[in-house]
Amino acid sequence: MVAKPRMYRAAFPLVAFGLLLTGCSGDQTPAPAPTVTVTATVTATPEPAPTVTVTEEAAEAESASLAYPSGDTVVEGYPVLVDTEQIDYRVANAIPTEKSVAVAPGVYVGYSDAVPDLEDYLDQPNDGDCAVREKFFPNVGGSCWNGVPPSPQEP
Repeated sequence: MVAKPRMYRAAFPLVAFGLLLTGCSGDQTPAPAPTVTVTATVTATPEPAPTVTVTEEAAEAESASLAYPSGDTVVEGYPVLVDTEQIDYRVANAIPTEKSVAVAPGVYVGYSDAVPDLEDYLDQPNDGDCAVREKFFPNVGGSCWNGVPPSPQEP
């Protein structure tokens, strides 16, 4: 038997490597790039509610339309929410809440979160200055002291 040369064994790895480099075909045209689809979700954010600005004239007109139990027009800037600790100590001792509604200069009603509309306090029993109470709240319950000054938070 005649020995066969071992050259085919050395050539096989070279041929396989060449085929890998060429993509196993003679066609050298590159493959088309894959198609990529991007999907985006857009969520609309609602616009904030418009800010309402009350002018001094509008506040005066609103205050002018309010009346005390006496029939007198409500004093400009009232009713207003104040800290109970800022009012005269004699009245503050009679009001068990942290906030009070100043319904007139030196006259107060304890504030409740359940009744946020300050106009609702105008005909409620109140405590404060005797002269102011007699003028604006003649038949409304409550207590009074002489010389109760307005709190620093009042107009």
